[in-house]
Amino acid sequence: MGYHIQVNDEGRIRNTGHAIIRSRFGVTGPITHAKAEEWLTTLPTGNPYFLFLHHWDPHADYEAPRPYPRYVDDGYEGDITGRGVLSDDRIHAGMPAADLEHLRDLYRAEIRWMDAVIARIIRRLGERGDLGRTLLIVVADHGEEFFEHGRHGHRFHLYEETLRVPLLIRMPGAFDGGRIVDDPVSLVDVFPTVAAVVSDDALPECQGIDLARTPIGPSVPRAVFAEHHGELEVTRTSVWKAIRVRGSETGELYFLVDDPGETRDFREREAGVWRRLEALWIEGDPARFAGRPGEAPRIDPGTKDELRALGYTN
Repeated sequence: MGYHIQVNDEGRIRNTGHAIIRSRFGVTGPITHAKAEEWLTTLPTGNPYFLFLHHWDPHADYEAPRPYPRYVDDGYEGDITGRGVLSDDRIHAGMPAADLEHLRDLYRAEIRWMDAVIARIIRRLGERGDLGRTLLIVVADHGEEFFEHGRHGHRFHLYEETLRVPLLIRMPGAFDGGRIVDDPVSLVDVFPTVAAVVSDDALPECQGIDLARTPIGPSVPRAVFAEHHGELEVTRTSVWKAIRVRGSETGELYFLVDDPGETRDFREREAGVWRRLEALWIEGDPARFAGRPGEAPRIDPGTKDELRALGYTN
């Protein structure tokens, strides 16, 4: 990162506000990949390994390094930049359409930049001769809202602009190469998919499915779930999506086939569908949130402060 976290003798962060602001426009991809490439050089050729890279760059603020801003409209004459997008008073639901589209372009430029950064490590794996025997997964944790439902950023809603994220999986000899799956899958499927590829042992405690071997499609209906800070819940199938305020009857229901933008609420008109989706959530709730028996691991105060500084806890 392009900044330092200052920790006092008790392990608490002293510059939390500074860290939050600085983290918004740090460019971490090149540093992350330089360290990954350095680590790869220490591994004997042919040895198995697990490499996890967490990228922060396609995130507010929207300031893609050169030359990627060339993907932004050169004809834009306004003064909106990618800096301070979460605190700039000029960025709001009623902003001029040209300014909003420019903001989207800045975000798209960051995504193109991220594509190039990921391509770099894939080329490195190819140079090592690893691609033919490597399970490669690219996945995101959330998307960004651009006032489709009144807010900008994320951590506000559970509409598709936040939940519909990329999940790309490549493994020679698996996944029916080149196949695009339109039906919903979930981030909870990533772990059992990885586990199934590297081991033949069954994992009955997994909440997700093995995407390499489990049939997916209209003939195999499935519901996936999402949750937001214990306040909002989503049950989603390939056709319907229910958003419920946890512990209440308040919510919204959308028919995604005709209304992918979630603009027409069918909550009152399709009470039967609502009840079925609500029942799926309630039935799955104990299994999704139940942990293994035993005491939960303790988190030290310093780690708690770091998570808070990054916005992951309140």
